[in-house]
Amino acid sequence: MGNQLLRVPLVRILHRLGHEIVVVSEYVGIDAIAGHPAINALIKWVPGYDDHESQIEQYLKTLHLDLAIAAAPVHGNAPDRFLRCAPEAWNVGKIKCWTRHEADVNLDYARRLGWTGMWEPSEFFVPDAIDAEIEQLVAQRFSDRPIIGLHVGCIKAHNWIYKRWMLESFIDLLTRLQESLNCYILLVGGPMERDEADQIIYSLDLPVRDRVIDMVNRCSVKHTGSIIKQCAVFVSNDSGPMHIAAAVGVPVVAVFGMSDPVKNGPWTDPSNPHAHRLALAQGLWCRPCFGTERHGMCERGDCLVEVTVEQVERLVCELYEMNRGVRPQVYREMVT
Repeated sequence: MGNQLLRVPLVRILHRLGHEIVVVSEYVGIDAIAGHPAINALIKWVPGYDDHESQIEQYLKTLHLDLAIAAAPVHGNAPDRFLRCAPEAWNVGKIKCWTRHEADVNLDYARRLGWTGMWEPSEFFVPDAIDAEIEQLVAQRFSDRPIIGLHVGCIKAHNWIYKRWMLESFIDLLTRLQESLNCYILLVGGPMERDEADQIIYSLDLPVRDRVIDMVNRCSVKHTGSIIKQCAVFVSNDSGPMHIAAAVGVPVVAVFGMSDPVKNGPWTDPSNPHAHRLALAQGLWCRPCFGTERHGMCERGDCLVEVTVEQVERLVCELYEMNRGVRPQVYREMVT
């Protein structure tokens, strides 16, 4: 989901430059960009099925495309087949050493087409009806206190589970934030994170539990994005909901361990010093390891163990005070 949202800045610019845009997207996280007004056609791609990929390839050939672009870091046999459906293709390929943000690498394509900007926001498109539904819910039930969002998970693929800050640390943080900010805590996530949410809920005393808004695997991705908009601050591992929060303008505290914020940190306005904070261990030569062989040298992830609850609580309170009373700036691409 995060990679999907980091391609939206490029899509927005291409749309404004007058191009019609067909997006072939891996099915994982595709709801993050579904319905975006700058996308003329969205094709779901399920990797590993040759017949399915051949159908996509044949369809792309019927469109008589002028240019094919592989948004970073797309690479592999199937994307190469899709790229060959246009007479010209641009592909940065697999980048072994990242020194820039993934979204900014994508913007190089826009620069080649004449765009001269430095930064372009992402966008998580939510239909107006869903926003109205969530705003009414929050106004009726949760308007008496600020809402702090938490995402305690991360997709369970490859070694990405090692991007997860310890569950007991999230539980401790939740309790502390309720005391220090007198807030509601919003839990969001998908079906793979229901077990963690249950562990959190059942570990809490009743007074604390009563101020938890549990939306894990209980609403659509669009509803999740809409309710994240209602948060004063959002705390997350390096994950899709972290990028949703950044895209809807909510201040983010992002916990980074084995992954690299240089490549995949919250994509926020560089002119806004209060948009996000990073909670990470300093001075560890081995990070970011991305869960490769270097990770075998520590049992659980020293980089995550060194991120303390006190550190994250301080960053949350800092962002909350800096942004109190400021409504998130939500970017919306309009079709012309």
